[in-house]
Amino acid sequence: MSGCCGQGPVIVSQAAAATARVDVEPLLLCDVLPDGTIAGLAQVESVYHASTGARLTTRIVNPTTGATYTPTGTLGLCSPPANECARQITQVTRCDDTTGDGIGDTEYVEVWSLDPCDGGAPQLVGTYLAGDFTSPYTPTAPADCPTQTPDTPVVLGTVCYDDGAGGTGTAAVLKCAACGDPAVTYLDLATGAVLTAPAIVPCPAAADRTTQLLCDVQADGTSSPFLRAFTTDDTGTTTADTLLDGTTAYTPTGTVGVCLPVTDCASPTTPTATIGLCLPDGTPIAVTVVRDCDGVVTSEGWINLQTGAYSAGAPPVGTVACGSSQSVQVSGTFCDVLADGTVAGLVLIEYSYAADGTIDSVRLVDATTGATYTPTGTVTTCPAGVEQPEQDVVQLCDTAADGTVTPMVRDYRRDETGAIVGHSDYLLDGSPHTPTGTVGDCQPDPQPERDLAVLCDVQANGSVITFLRDYARDAAGTVTGHADYALNGSAPYAPTGTVGVCQPSPCKDCETLVLCDVPTGAPVTITGTATSGTLSNGVGWTATDAGNGTAMPVNQSNADGSWWGLHSFPHAVTAATRWTFSRPSIVEFSVYVHYYAGSPGISWAQLPTGLEVVYLPDGYSYNSATGVLTRTADGVPPDPCSYVTTPQVAGSARFRTSGAVTSVTTAPAPNSRAAVCGTFLTYWAGAVSVLPAGPFLRHICRSCDGTPTITDTLLDGTTPYTVAGTAGVCEPPEPPEPESCCQPAQVCIQQDPTQEVEFISNEAHLNDNSVDPVWKWTPDINAANPPWYDMYEFQYSGAWSVTDSDSARPAWWVSPHPNGASAQSSPAQPNEGPSLLSTHWFPRAYFDLPANADPATIQLQATVFNADQIGRAFRLNNGAWQSLPPTATHNGTTYTFGPATIPGAQAGRNFLYLDVEETVGGGSGLMVHLKVTYEVIPETRSWTRMVCCDDTIYYLDEDGQRQDAIPDGWHLAPCGGDAGSSTPACAKQVVERCGCDDTDGDGIGDVQYTELWAVDPCNGAAPTLLGAFLDGDLTQPYTPTAPVDCTAAELLPGPLSTGVRAVTGTAAQNIASSFPGVQSVSLTVLAGAVNATMSDGAAVPIPAGVTMTWSVAQDSDTALAVASFAGATAAASYLLNWTYR
Repeated sequence: MSGCCGQGPVIVSQAAAATARVDVEPLLLCDVLPDGTIAGLAQVESVYHASTGARLTTRIVNPTTGATYTPTGTLGLCSPPANECARQITQVTRCDDTTGDGIGDTEYVEVWSLDPCDGGAPQLVGTYLAGDFTSPYTPTAPADCPTQTPDTPVVLGTVCYDDGAGGTGTAAVLKCAACGDPAVTYLDLATGAVLTAPAIVPCPAAADRTTQLLCDVQADGTSSPFLRAFTTDDTGTTTADTLLDGTTAYTPTGTVGVCLPVTDCASPTTPTATIGLCLPDGTPIAVTVVRDCDGVVTSEGWINLQTGAYSAGAPPVGTVACGSSQSVQVSGTFCDVLADGTVAGLVLIEYSYAADGTIDSVRLVDATTGATYTPTGTVTTCPAGVEQPEQDVVQLCDTAADGTVTPMVRDYRRDETGAIVGHSDYLLDGSPHTPTGTVGDCQPDPQPERDLAVLCDVQANGSVITFLRDYARDAAGTVTGHADYALNGSAPYAPTGTVGVCQPSPCKDCETLVLCDVPTGAPVTITGTATSGTLSNGVGWTATDAGNGTAMPVNQSNADGSWWGLHSFPHAVTAATRWTFSRPSIVEFSVYVHYYAGSPGISWAQLPTGLEVVYLPDGYSYNSATGVLTRTADGVPPDPCSYVTTPQVAGSARFRTSGAVTSVTTAPAPNSRAAVCGTFLTYWAGAVSVLPAGPFLRHICRSCDGTPTITDTLLDGTTPYTVAGTAGVCEPPEPPEPESCCQPAQVCIQQDPTQEVEFISNEAHLNDNSVDPVWKWTPDINAANPPWYDMYEFQYSGAWSVTDSDSARPAWWVSPHPNGASAQSSPAQPNEGPSLLSTHWFPRAYFDLPANADPATIQLQATVFNADQIGRAFRLNNGAWQSLPPTATHNGTTYTFGPATIPGAQAGRNFLYLDVEETVGGGSGLMVHLKVTYEVIPETRSWTRMVCCDDTIYYLDEDGQRQDAIPDGWHLAPCGGDAGSSTPACAKQVVERCGCDDTDGDGIGDVQYTELWAVDPCNGAAPTLLGAFLDGDLTQPYTPTAPVDCTAAELLPGPLSTGVRAVTGTAAQNIASSFPGVQSVSLTVLAGAVNATMSDGAAVPIPAGVTMTWSVAQDSDTALAVASFAGATAAASYLLNWTYR
């Protein structure tokens, strides 16, 4: 059963081994014997390669059983048997004149039964409202349905004509469709006016416009870039110059030419900062300098390193090197001299400086104690000999002839006049010293010379990590060693790739692909008694105790392989056994569980979840969700003791992992040690076969000369991987083959003949001045190319009492001005029209007819058509105005109309106009709910319905392609013949009908279901409802609670594409910049941390080992447009995969 609504997209993402995919095109034929007898039905299936399109084979099968079919006659198209005279059903659409105006206004359907053989008269089965078999209808005055008028013009094309003012205009060429008049009419496309014998001229060619970036070079060498636009048309080529914004006009003043590349020294280099300086109060600062192309250094300003404040110009007076504190300075020694000349004490004058270098304070200090000194006399220069120290101490060096240097202290003695009169020499520890060499100033020890270089560490996958190398040199400049650091200069760095000089631009183009290791060999089985080893296909393995990680010994080895069962010390008796493999592999293994009738609770084992069952003997059951293998009964006959003493694959359950894994764990039931056949046993697990396979990452890097370098790793992007089979593209698993027991039946689908367009003003009942998306208005409908202004969703007054008679989806008020006013806003809104007072205004809306629609069948129905002050009339296109009653006001009677045909319908786009008169100031508005219906010429197609033995139903379309549902806007309809059918002559025929159920009472169908009706083509019985089913699924009966008309289903979204990227380092990754239609992004952090930024603007660090996914629900949702990912450090490593349209 297909249903009416179809099925949403199902996205399956699974890395599986690549296998060939095929497409099958079936064709149902008849096996016709020479005498014309049909021997049977045969389905001919052509098999094609899904990727290349190559035809692989052709097979002929029985369409009922799926078995191979051998024709006994000649295969050909099935024709209706000569002896079958089944009556056929046909439908005739008629109209009923319920108003007595001679025009059919209510459409109904007559269902007729026809006899194709005996010539019997057609029999009327019944009459029903169009498309609704639940509503029998009895017409009161059958009349012809409205048809197209014979003089409807058609558009033949467009031409250009001379407008008489030096230019050209464009006109549409119209001709009468059916009246036989050969004359044509020319209609100006801009004004709509009819042209009389226009002078036809060739249409002007479209102008060719290009833009080029040029430079205006002055005499001093400076240049200014600008844009020059070249426009070429029939009259020649013109140019226009603008600034780079493309708008502001520009006039060159120098020589115009191609812009030359800018050298690195076209401007001063990036400013650098010199640190190590401090203000007089000790605040550290940095002086910013720039060096131009000639090497001249200029100081620009200085930065306070504590506050970050920048100041232009030179630093303040008193700035010194940090450590040489100058904020406090002490003068020489002065004396406190009494009036009689006696020196009362020695005084030091201490100056304190402010941050700007000015003196902040002065203090007198006792030269002996350092305490603040209060003078008793006058502070002045000391008398001769008072302030002079008796001795001076100087550090010198005693340099011997062999270069040995001995530091020493020399103590000079002076007389009262300051003259040196002698000295004494001491070592630095104060002991006496007699110099033996040359005494002089000490020279500083030579320091080894060092320099820094920025180098690059090129990894195997082509990624580059920059770092600092600090070279140490001796006095001669020879390199004596080096140390490596990260770019911050503090963290040590150890290169892991090839170290070299960084290239000015990347010299490698790298990409990472997710591929699959497609097995080419056979699985290899673990044999012998070892607990680890390497198989012949290169896979290493170990068997361990899953609890403590120690080696788990083999219990037995035979022709089927190695087996593990119950264990002994140091392992627990029922300890779990884990097999670990050195590379992802598909693993197959066997498990035997013994059935204990007296203790059935121990007859089970714990296996991994999601295993594929290769073989499951009678009495075994496996729960894929929990991984529990249970023995529910003994074998028939009971298991022999050989199954216990000698395990074998034939007597055990066998399983296979659903994909590539690196470990498998099994365990018997806890406390399940029991005696049987002279031994203790619960289960055996073994005969483990291993086949390397699964997804891996292939990193492909191409050097500058195009030479590729290929590196394969596991999905962590780091662990090396060696392909064991063949590298191929991972494909999703093949869809299951269709059931071979599907029976075909010919059906026909037909386009729905009636289509509807509905206009509801302000259906959301908003009062927020939102611009209405449908209705526009103009103050003068008769003007040439009148302007059309916005209308706003607002109710001027709560006293406006008119309501929509359609309570399911009622309309509400829209106004030509914000707040429902009749006057223009101040200031006016964009595209807001002029004020209205004692004048008419004309709202409009439009709809488009499809190509196969009949304009003469357009019918209009209004459930409310009122305005303020008053609605005067309405019309369709250029048809006659239809008057509205005087009560069509904001507080009058709700005006309703139709459904009825009104004049003016046309092919293509149709406009509905309303004439509203504004008699006084104040409010103005419009409430309109229109339903427009029209007929299309339905198209009929022949399909094949496939009913399968598992109750599934699908269709084969006219091209032989499988379709799971009947398309929207189509329905099942009777076919013209019964090719190959064996239906009895008067068998009832089944017809589908789509329905919608309003379960939440909002007037809109939110649950879709399918009704099956049985129609009697012979006896005239009323159609019988066979049942309703949820979305066409015969396994889900459905009872609607409030059936309503179905709305058109939205188109299914297009197919998704996928992408993957392995990233190392801190470079930001903005997926949406390259893939604007991104729908989901998944992040897997392999190492370090990754800063993820979403639409909230805050970067959140995601740690290693975490996988997160973000997605949107609609194609138009742009929430992922700002998604960005960046490694927190250079060591960060992560994977990104995404889907996009």
